[in-house]
Amino acid sequence: MISVEGLSCRYEGKGFELRIERLEVKEGEFVLVTGPSGSGKSTLAYCLSGLIPQCIKNARMLGRVTVCGMDTTKTPVCELSKRVGFVLQNPEAQIFGMTVEEDLAFGLENLGVPYDEMRRRVDETLNLMGMRGLRDRDTSSLSGGMKQKLAIASVLIMRPDVLILDEPLANLDPKETNGILSVLYSLKRIGKTVVVVERRLGELSPLVDRIVALKDGRLVADESPRPFFEDEELVKGLNVVPPKVVEVAYELRRRGLKLEPFPLSERELVRSVVGR
Repeated sequence: MISVEGLSCRYEGKGFELRIERLEVKEGEFVLVTGPSGSGKSTLAYCLSGLIPQCIKNARMLGRVTVCGMDTTKTPVCELSKRVGFVLQNPEAQIFGMTVEEDLAFGLENLGVPYDEMRRRVDETLNLMGMRGLRDRDTSSLSGGMKQKLAIASVLIMRPDVLILDEPLANLDPKETNGILSVLYSLKRIGKTVVVVERRLGELSPLVDRIVALKDGRLVADESPRPFFEDEELVKGLNVVPPKVVEVAYELRRRGLKLEPFPLSERELVRSVVGR
């Protein structure tokens, strides 16, 4: 679904450069992109969506990025957006309607989707997102978490093959975070191809198939969750927030306890300590 080859991206007037020789995401995979601030996570997301180089003009990109078989440097963003949904970190930048229903219908109206089909998609998306009671709600009155859910919903209603989310949990309280996680679990269940950019790993680690880590614009890890978290030096060097159970496992290991396999859940941790 996603292929990156020889990617180089830099911004005019800045020394930072993102360089990735090769990265692939298969259909139905849930991939987490993480790393410290300024490591290139959002830049990679912009490259995958085609916003770089087509819309962000101070970015210079070399290499080849294809999503759903489309070259992101040559396929117009209006065409890419039909297959690749991108949710920005700031949801308010993607909310255009006065009400939730109007906002969901906005993109479909621009595509000339017939009214009956539009109505059906709005109903389906509200049900999927657990937002049925918010159809007529003024978008300006929504909480931060509900605005994030609406931004995701407004992209999902377009039925993209790939969904890219840039820090969807940023600045959310625990209740709002749980709301977004429930949506992500739903996407996982239906087999949607998802790429999430996020530094908060604890909430997302049970969901992901792979973790891609960036540091100083370079790809430093591309692993399944267990070998990724087992490498304490790597995780600590990324300045990310690992799951609590992983932090406990690190401390037990430093005290000489052998943990096999390296635990990713409380149940696995107990089994590693006391035996099966």
